[in-house]
Amino acid sequence: MIIQFENKLVSSFLLYIDNKMLSKGQAYTVQTVNFNQSSDVFQVNGTNYYVYRSAYDQLVSDASIPTVAFSGISINNGDTINIGSSGFYGINYDRGEIFFTGTNYSGASITATGCVKDFNVYLNESSEEELLFETKFSLRGKTADQVPSATSYLLPKQVTYPAIFIRMESAAGEDFSFGGLDKMISNFRCLVLAEDAFTLDAACSILKDLRKTEFSIIDPTALPYSEFGAVTGNVYNYTGQVANQTDKALIWSIDVSKISFSDSRIKLTNPQIHSAIVDFEVYMFRNPRT
Repeated sequence: MIIQFENKLVSSFLLYIDNKMLSKGQAYTVQTVNFNQSSDVFQVNGTNYYVYRSAYDQLVSDASIPTVAFSGISINNGDTINIGSSGFYGINYDRGEIFFTGTNYSGASITATGCVKDFNVYLNESSEEELLFETKFSLRGKTADQVPSATSYLLPKQVTYPAIFIRMESAAGEDFSFGGLDKMISNFRCLVLAEDAFTLDAACSILKDLRKTEFSIIDPTALPYSEFGAVTGNVYNYTGQVANQTDKALIWSIDVSKISFSDSRIKLTNPQIHSAIVDFEVYMFRNPRT
């Protein structure tokens, strides 16, 4: 099935939230990151792809953020290798991993310096109850000395916090004007998980300030990602990406609710987490019948 309007809306909302956390909140930390070989290797059209993972599940890919880096890597403390050289295929920033094709650098020390997100941003497919009561989260290391070892890496489905989980809760349309123009009303919910009250309040403050702001609708096919979710050539730059976009959505209202930790299930599963729910009402005007 080809991409539909709601697919574009959801992905564009996520990219907007992620950009605002990074640009307004400066929610990133400059790190030298180690990439270590995992057991994953797969073959596409006769070419072997080797996967190397870091201890961070989301790195900053947005080139509009200062000092974003992570465009090149160093092997055994040698010269910087850029994508397309020495078998370096690309970087999956959202999973904190890199790919090599053909060449297997098993046992090598592979490092890169750039920005690690202070708040990971995920597209949520679970309910808030499942995340809070049934999912055990790990606190992301802030500095290199908080990572268990230089050879540590996250497993593919391992999720760390602080994080924001985004989900579209509901969507509806209503008549707006003659000629078939509709007002599309979409409701998004963000579950914010933080390590302390200060960080939670800061994240919620950034999100609350997005009331009455517009974000651009970006076609996912225009983003520079491969079938593996990796950037393999052209960089991702949110500011540049939205500069020429004509379709916009408006965030009309925002409600923030802190989550009480009186529930014993939360205390047992994630006793250190501070959390809040942020609800967004988003409007977009379009003619769905053209």
